[in-house]
Amino acid sequence: MIQPKGTLVTAGAKYTTARSFAGTETAFQKSSDFLDIKLNQNNERNVLTLVANETSETAELGSGVKSFEMVINLTTPEDTVAPMLDLQRSSVSLINNVIDKQASVATTGFNVPLNYVAEEGERFGSHAAKHLTEVISLQTDSVGLRVYLEANVPTPCDFQLYYRTATSDEIISEKNWVATTQENTLPKDDNPFIFREYRYLIGGQGGFLPAFTKFQLKIVMRSTNQAEVPRFQSLRAIALSV
Repeated sequence: MIQPKGTLVTAGAKYTTARSFAGTETAFQKSSDFLDIKLNQNNERNVLTLVANETSETAELGSGVKSFEMVINLTTPEDTVAPMLDLQRSSVSLINNVIDKQASVATTGFNVPLNYVAEEGERFGSHAAKHLTEVISLQTDSVGLRVYLEANVPTPCDFQLYYRTATSDEIISEKNWVATTQENTLPKDDNPFIFREYRYLIGGQGGFLPAFTKFQLKIVMRSTNQAEVPRFQSLRAIALSV
């Protein structure tokens, strides 16, 4: 756009709600008013929304009603100058977080996928959002792990930490994952700029894991609202020996 000095360009949008994989939201509720948005930058919402196909729009909202509407307001103090928009180069990019919170059977607050696979199995599990570290090789045998993980966890979210270990002559990808629990209890934060340090001591104070020379970590991220997800900014793992 071209925006001469003194002119103003503002924008708004009408959204239609969606339902998360593990959520209880009511889908196809369209906002009655235009909500302010910023042009040429990300606009994050804490409510999941959708852009539906024409068939779904007609069935759920009514004939001719669109699931997404946008308005751009052009204002000027002078009748001889005005902002200009190039509509041929305008677009909207939509981002969706693929995340859920699974259970093997119907359970309140969880979703049941088509093919549930537990995360403890060697082949990753069926949760939609996860991060696997590289396999870390050690020079000497270790019997425990100290893990520090800085995370921002909004109210509808949580995450789980898994580990697996192996000796030098074992194939670690054939080993099962083991869930671990954090040492400290931390509150959740809806402020996206607050990160708290989660601490784990795998193997306990005495180092009770069988001796290993390779290890790998897995973080499984879960949420009942796809518009809000856990965020991580650092992960440290220290191998412990006796």
